[in-house]
Amino acid sequence: MKGLRATSLRLALAFGLSFALWAFVSVTENPEERIPFEDMLVDIRGLAPDLTMVDQNGLPNPAPPTVELVLRTDQATQNSLRQADVQAFVDLSTVTEPGERRVPVNTERTRPDVDFTVTEIEPSSLTIRLERLITTTVPLTVTINGNPLFGFAQGEAEVTVNDRSVQQVQVSGPQSRVDRVERARVTARIDQRSASYSSDLNLQALDSNSQIVEGVNLDPGMVSVFVPIRPSVGLKQVPVLSTIIGSPATGYVVASVQSAPPLITLVGSSDPLDKVQQLSTESVDISGATDTFTRSVSITPPAGTSLRSGEPSQVIVTVQIIPIERPFQVQLPVRVQVTGVTAGLRASVNPEVIELDLTGSLNAIDRLGTTTLLAQIDANGRGAGTYSLRPQLALPAGVSVVGDIPTITLTLTNIPAPPTSTPSLTQTPTPTPPSEETALPEPEPSATSEPVEATPEPPEETATPQI
Repeated sequence: MKGLRATSLRLALAFGLSFALWAFVSVTENPEERIPFEDMLVDIRGLAPDLTMVDQNGLPNPAPPTVELVLRTDQATQNSLRQADVQAFVDLSTVTEPGERRVPVNTERTRPDVDFTVTEIEPSSLTIRLERLITTTVPLTVTINGNPLFGFAQGEAEVTVNDRSVQQVQVSGPQSRVDRVERARVTARIDQRSASYSSDLNLQALDSNSQIVEGVNLDPGMVSVFVPIRPSVGLKQVPVLSTIIGSPATGYVVASVQSAPPLITLVGSSDPLDKVQQLSTESVDISGATDTFTRSVSITPPAGTSLRSGEPSQVIVTVQIIPIERPFQVQLPVRVQVTGVTAGLRASVNPEVIELDLTGSLNAIDRLGTTTLLAQIDANGRGAGTYSLRPQLALPAGVSVVGDIPTITLTLTNIPAPPTSTPSLTQTPTPTPPSEETALPEPEPSATSEPVEATPEPPEETATPQI
């Protein structure tokens, strides 16, 4: 018995030494290597069918999360190891409610014959956002952009799928997105068409502000739209002419007259329609107007015609009234006035009235009628003498002088002092004429004598009035 036990111990020891030697040789000749794999896609597993993964904005199908893996294997296996030999995944099979949670990242081999060990996962867990998937029904609306060619009219649009009329569509997706959808829209463009419109068009989900809602699915997602366009016999589009009476206030003019709408479509037979070139409104009185104004006025179609269905029976007329900005020019006499004359001096000007050319708007020129125009010269501080000066004018706003103001000659003279006494005057006696009885002989003329002139009586001196 003891021999058998000893033999068993020797065999076990030999086996252990053999394994240790094999392991030593293997490690020495085939050492282990660390292999990093970056941007490994993480597979989402076990997601409940009524839940969907969303991004931070609530949009479904976000970019798949990625992690970095570090694998350990021997040098011989390293050359055959590929990124597809390992799969990172998260298990959501236990998650039944929407919300945000942190879940661990796991790995598994996809090739059983490849020997490796995952030593690192970065990050080791991920934040997953889940929302409930819901489905609801919303109405479908058709938007027609543009108008057919003149002389043609569009009919009511028809929306079908497989020849079946469609008025509602189903919307499905994350609850936060579906709750925003108010309606689905399809848009057909028929501008300047003269034939019926038919096309397969995609639908759009819209919110209450008519903004497109992304991240939802529409069923059906595409529909067939047919818009009948047919010739409209007996239609004519004519301009609206506003009837204006009266005149604006003085100094104002009519800048523009506009009607809204500017064109009206009439219905009738060929002859009456051919005679109609325009539609006139009821009269708009602008007498005395000074500001722009609008007024709603009626229009009456000519005999044999009528307004097309949907056309307004009244138009809005806007009359723009503006002041006349064109300058006017007048020539007016202006009196010259001297101010600030020093006591003891007397002032005179030449000329006393000047002619000036004045320009300004009509309103400003009209105000001159109530304004006394004066050309003023300031003599303050000036002594006796003669001066050439240019007067200053006080003009109302909006009026100016054309050209230069003429120069005025100002003369300042001393006022003489009044006399203190009146001088006596010598009276020359009046000779008595000779009588007829005693006529005196005429004196003989002398060669050297000069005729004697009578000395005139000096006039009485009077004070000169000051001007």
